[in-house]
Amino acid sequence: MKIAVTGSLGNITGPLVIQLIQQGHEVTVISSSETRKQAIEELGAKAAIGRLEDAVFLEKTFEGQDAAYCMIPPFDFFGDRQLDYQKKTLEIAGHYFQAIQKAGIKKVIHLSSVGAEKPTGTGVLIFHYLAENVFGKLPSDVSVIHIRPASFDYNLYAFMDMVKGNGFLKGFLG
Repeated sequence: MKIAVTGSLGNITGPLVIQLIQQGHEVTVISSSETRKQAIEELGAKAAIGRLEDAVFLEKTFEGQDAAYCMIPPFDFFGDRQLDYQKKTLEIAGHYFQAIQKAGIKKVIHLSSVGAEKPTGTGVLIFHYLAENVFGKLPSDVSVIHIRPASFDYNLYAFMDMVKGNGFLKGFLG
């Protein structure tokens, strides 16, 4: 099976890519980092270097694929103070939607989060709810599986100084 995988060689995607290749699948790994190209290819995958915000790139990369593993990449809340993460989520999920339909992909795995079924009360995790709703508009002949892990604690490392200085995650608690 030909599978397009987003998330470069991150904490979830890296082991996934290795497992898929070991199972005999042809894997295309989407990464925004040119420096990851060699590592991707050394694993035996094809590297597709580009941005998820580039709808044309995503459509070309999904062309000829049988399945897609999709995720919304982590947001840079510290580097971009003007970030509208909800708008960015809808943009990327919309590009996935278009690329999946245009390529005729019938199997989609979406890395989401616990709480994604709730339209309110999840704080910043609302972006998973938004993305799931976009994927939910795909035609009924497209199988979409949402994976909802409870947490990725290593994502909290970016907030280490805030927690040490304030004793809590200030941005999430107010």
